[in-house]
Amino acid sequence: MASQAIKLSAKERTNLRFALRSHPDVLSQVHKLSDISALNKAALLEAAGELGIDVEAAKAGDYSSMAPWDSPEGIEQRRRSDEKPAFFGSFEEPMTFVLLGQSITRTLRVSYELTPSWPYIDDETGEEVQGWEQSSMRYDFLVRREVGLIGSGPAGKARQRHEKEEWVNCTELFMHEMLGDQFDESIDDKIDEACLRENKLRKQRHGKSHLDKEAIWRFEVGNIVVICEEEEANFIDPLVHMKDKVADLVRPFEERQREFEAFEAAVEAGKIELTHMTATITRNGNEIGHGSRRDCIRPCLDPSECMLGGEDFEERLRLDRAIRLSYRNEAVRRALKEAREYLEQLKG
Repeated sequence: MASQAIKLSAKERTNLRFALRSHPDVLSQVHKLSDISALNKAALLEAAGELGIDVEAAKAGDYSSMAPWDSPEGIEQRRRSDEKPAFFGSFEEPMTFVLLGQSITRTLRVSYELTPSWPYIDDETGEEVQGWEQSSMRYDFLVRREVGLIGSGPAGKARQRHEKEEWVNCTELFMHEMLGDQFDESIDDKIDEACLRENKLRKQRHGKSHLDKEAIWRFEVGNIVVICEEEEANFIDPLVHMKDKVADLVRPFEERQREFEAFEAAVEAGKIELTHMTATITRNGNEIGHGSRRDCIRPCLDPSECMLGGEDFEERLRLDRAIRLSYRNEAVRRALKEAREYLEQLKG
């Protein structure tokens, strides 16, 4: 059904947004949960369709997969959540205090346990299960860090490095809404996103992933992991292809429209391949940087040419690899920029 034919009231849009947030694969449609609030009607309906959400049920507010509280299924879901939370972890963020004109930045560590409202993969059994939504959090401040060296090697080089840290529990401060709803929502979103990414990894580990994304490159150094993924584009954004250059804006709109329609026809005919490239950087399992290169354009190689080979085909293949590498590097550079900014704040 065309999106124009579906009418959504303000309440129905809110319900549909909650339905998206309650889906375990929602991050295949948006990068961050906060992006959902900015989706217009067409984008909401498109995302719901991609995820297989029943729009009519979602509009009516029926999007939770948790059973009624006092039903046998509900009792079993609560028992499962009480015995073993679905996810647990921690992340660190810089926090700045200002007093009497003086400022100081310290590290805030948030530790959490969470069972979501959506069905998740039990990492022990590999099966998808449904728990009862509940969570707990703890907040700690790093007040002191001492760095020392143990022993020395040739030419006085250090052999071993150790750190002594002192953390102070400040959970009570945050339990009384000291910083307001916006702070709480940001923390909740970050925890939810970490659990959604962990659930995606569990699906891949247990062979239950149905997403179209393909990991094409992975790099690890210490506790830092960089993963680059590519997925087929299911939507061609005319703004990317009609207004990506300032010089194009001086050309007649009709001329740019014809070029876009020709490009769209080439994609549909299989002459041009269109994909989205994303790069994600994690530190100790927590995302610290993300970059993307949408609408990566590459000429499709004819299967018959692949079988025949030849110098011309090898040259086109080298060109295709070079184009793909440039797109990947662009996504990684954007992710690195975001990661460096995050680490600089944390170190400050």
